[in-house]
Amino acid sequence: MTLLLIDIGNTRVKWARLVDGKMSPQQAAANAGWTADDYARRVIGRGWNSNAKRAPRSAAAASVSNGLLRTADVDVPTGTSAGDRIVISSVAGDEVNRALTEAAAKAGAPTPEFVASERTAAGITTDYIDPWRLGVDRFVAAIGAHHLSSGQPVCVVNIGTAMTVDLIDGSGRHRGGAIVPGPALMVSSLLDQTNGIRRRAKGGPAGATGMFAKSTRNAIGEGARYAAAGVIDRALEEARILVGTRPLVILSGGGSVDIKPLIRSTCVSLPDLVLHGLAVWAHQTPPTVRPTAVTGRPETAGTRQPKTTRTQGRQTSPKRSAKSAPKRHAETARTQGRQTSRKPSVESAPSHRAETARKQGSQTSGERRADTAHEQSAETSRSEGPQASRKRRPVV
Repeated sequence: MTLLLIDIGNTRVKWARLVDGKMSPQQAAANAGWTADDYARRVIGRGWNSNAKRAPRSAAAASVSNGLLRTADVDVPTGTSAGDRIVISSVAGDEVNRALTEAAAKAGAPTPEFVASERTAAGITTDYIDPWRLGVDRFVAAIGAHHLSSGQPVCVVNIGTAMTVDLIDGSGRHRGGAIVPGPALMVSSLLDQTNGIRRRAKGGPAGATGMFAKSTRNAIGEGARYAAAGVIDRALEEARILVGTRPLVILSGGGSVDIKPLIRSTCVSLPDLVLHGLAVWAHQTPPTVRPTAVTGRPETAGTRQPKTTRTQGRQTSPKRSAKSAPKRHAETARTQGRQTSRKPSVESAPSHRAETARKQGSQTSGERRADTAHEQSAETSRSEGPQASRKRRPVV
């Protein structure tokens, strides 16, 4: 089984392959402007149907040989999932995600699985109020750090465009974190948002490095480095109060190399921490193309259905049929009501019969009056006698 692990940040893409539980060295590149063809050629690769060779041991394993992390834990166990997979942590947005999905299709590779932050997954439970708001790179890094720390509290520091500091206690509970500008962003914000500092930082000798620099250019750079280190040291003091002991510190991200010498606490550099977290997540999660729209997040290209399929789904959905059933019943009832109203109802039957009786009564009384008039006429004829009869004889 081959796992292609991809970590896409704001400015770079990192990837590695996990074959039979062994991770290859991490590769990284700036991916601004990349197309699907670039991802297919440089990251996804070809030959997915062939048997992959056993990958060399991860570079991360050598960086933890000081005993703070168990070296054996770097090797992710196998046997949970069958078949090749591509597992991705991406904070770059839908456009890049669609390019990766297209790249996988071009290369004949499996459909990418985009990890999403959840309340609980792969041994981590986050205290975030809305779990989906936790950056997936932070979530996956927490998974990897907890797996490596063997139950120790751990503070994960990722230094890139932004610097994030996250605390995970020994039980795997993500206690929260902090986000501050990374050192490079601190420097660029000063140069972009000021006039005098930008002008004075151009040219001239740089001078010696250190907290108290001798030039504006170094003052900006060193100030940003020490600021980042100061945030980390303060975070560790706060973490000790929460968990009762000073946690292990794991550094990752492209900017960690410049900051590590300034941190007063002992720490371990693990550049491929997010990739390791992806491997742990994949081991504990069945293969699937995960739909991000379910936890409230925007769907990615890998989870969208064709328009025709979505339309058919709306037509055949049991839920929609159930909702429309009362409307159909109501329409049928109205139609029957209109038909029924043409016939006398049960309630109107007595009044109908009464009206019929009144009509019949009127006809009967008329007949009686006619009979009475006839009888009076006959009586008059008898009283007049023969004279009346003679008077009424016709003249010949």
